[in-house]
Amino acid sequence: MSMNSKNCKLKAKNRIFIFYSRTCKACRGSGTRSGKSGACPYCNGTGQIRKRTKILLKIKKGAYTGYEIKIPKAGRPPESRIGGEPGDLYVVLNVLPHPIFERRGDDLYMRTPVSFAQAALGGEVMVTTIDGKHVKVKIPAETQTDTQFRLRGLGMPRLNDGQGDMYVEVVVQTPKNLTERQKELLREALVGT
Repeated sequence: MSMNSKNCKLKAKNRIFIFYSRTCKACRGSGTRSGKSGACPYCNGTGQIRKRTKILLKIKKGAYTGYEIKIPKAGRPPESRIGGEPGDLYVVLNVLPHPIFERRGDDLYMRTPVSFAQAALGGEVMVTTIDGKHVKVKIPAETQTDTQFRLRGLGMPRLNDGQGDMYVEVVVQTPKNLTERQKELLREALVGT
């Protein structure tokens, strides 16, 4: 089963579709009709028949780009026409980026907005982990933009055991559409005028 990586697409639910070639049984790979002139009508004289098959893959939690999955006896057939076992097929994963989380090894990084009041006075913000859990993050008073908070064990699962960490980076949002009175109060509180 020869396979071109461009013809291999990883689908949802861990299914992979593979195009491969096998020896034409009608002409036994010769490309000609037995006892007749002309090309074999089944393989058009190539000696090979192109087939498509579906293989279900088991992808471990925590798999990363470049991770290889070995599928025994799903590779190239033996070069000899006498027979033998086909080789193995290796599927190399390409993990797509997540819209919220950035992955760095087994750790995950995300940014979350906090209000000006939360950053100045302190408070809590709710974030969602990669597996859908909601977690409260305490924001201490006088927190600045780009401050990171580490949530241990809430990152990506490790292939063998354990789990990475999740880092929440806060982005302080400056208030918009302030009234003149609100601006005046901010000036009094922050500038002292």
